[in-house]
Amino acid sequence: MANLAVRSEPAVREVHQRAYRECAVINGRSFPSVRSMQELLAAWKLLRKW
Repeated sequence: MANLAVRSEPAVREVHQRAYRECAVINGRSFPSVRSMQELLAAWKLLRKW
């Protein structure tokens, strides 16, 4: 996971959107990876801070 704090806001939004798509649970059959969840949370926290 790259350091999100040095990226621009649009770049962080893209990371957040990608991680959000990867974290979607479809019909309860597939669960997101820990890395995807960590990226989603990190991007969300940074966007919320801004």
